[in-house]
Amino acid sequence: MAYDEQESMEQQATAPDPGRHQQPVVIVGIAVCAQSVSSLEQIFSQIDVDLGASYLVAVRQEGVEAAAVLDMLGRQDRLAVTVAVDGERILPNHVYIGGSDDMMTLEDGHIRIRPASEPIGHRGTIDTMLISLAEHAQERAIAVVLRGLESDGTAGVAATKKFGGLSIVETSKGTDGSSEEGAGALAIADLRLPAQGIATHISLYAGNVTEEEDAGLDDEPPSALEAQITQIATILRNVTSHDFHGYKRGTFTRRVQRRMQVLQIGSIEAYVERLRASRDEVQNLFQDLLIGVTQFFRDPAEFEALEREVPRLFEGKEPGDQLRVWVLGCATGEEAYSIAMLLREHMATMDYPPDVQIFATDLDARAGDCPGRPLFRCDNLPGPARTAGPLVRA
Repeated sequence: MAYDEQESMEQQATAPDPGRHQQPVVIVGIAVCAQSVSSLEQIFSQIDVDLGASYLVAVRQEGVEAAAVLDMLGRQDRLAVTVAVDGERILPNHVYIGGSDDMMTLEDGHIRIRPASEPIGHRGTIDTMLISLAEHAQERAIAVVLRGLESDGTAGVAATKKFGGLSIVETSKGTDGSSEEGAGALAIADLRLPAQGIATHISLYAGNVTEEEDAGLDDEPPSALEAQITQIATILRNVTSHDFHGYKRGTFTRRVQRRMQVLQIGSIEAYVERLRASRDEVQNLFQDLLIGVTQFFRDPAEFEALEREVPRLFEGKEPGDQLRVWVLGCATGEEAYSIAMLLREHMATMDYPPDVQIFATDLDARAGDCPGRPLFRCDNLPGPARTAGPLVRA
């Protein structure tokens, strides 16, 4: 971001003296574009100024400038509003807005800023911020994706769910908020709400996070909890035709607990009743259970064994022949791309390699909503020797 732009934005900001070493109750990441600026204004006009939350705002730079957003929120004079500066500590009741040429992430309670290296429209500004927020704050992260962003924010919402936080996507006023329709972030979000309802749910979730009880599950006797978990697995099987009775109990219970926290339900008995009454909630829990834990070249020993077998796959293959690979349970694609890198490396040693096709599927049909243009965190990628060809830094 240019110096004169930052200086101008900071002069417009309202920044009361904050207390040092305070920690926010939750950290809210909000993604906004030109179409949803009015929604952002409405949310901050309704937000509780004493909530103790911190707010990060990432602006898609097509038709609206970060300076204009900061000026709009600064005029409300309700919270401290500043442009995000590299290295500054995140404080409660503050709004930090990413500059027009900045990539914003979080590290150890501080904001990190680096200049964007790609042109507008190819930066991944929004997902970079939301993914970093999810990894940093985990269950204390709230991702809010406002209308008009299309597929932007999808990876961020998926990461927020994976790490136990809350995801909210704005819908048009009057829609029913069902997950049955829509794509991208809208399809996988925990809550689909009109702008006027978002501030209330941020406050509710923040209040729930501060409670010491884990959504009422710790108070359940082990035998009673096991009986309720079995009932939930049965409901899932009856509605989705997928059987989770053999699923890891610890993971299953944590996913149930997360849905209870999202819905502000205090007992597992009440949650079972909600599942019986709402097919939508059954689908929401089902999608949470499908969240994949994956990374490039996960389980190195297995990939080393596969790498030794790759030459055999190409034996007898000539130009015009086809080698087809099917990757099951691909989640967000890291494993499929890892296999593609192994195949590509061997193909580079051949004078006339065959054609190669890779098919990647997952039980969660929404895991790969953007297969043609996936977004991965740079610090999760393998070395540059492997990524120089197939992947481009955003």
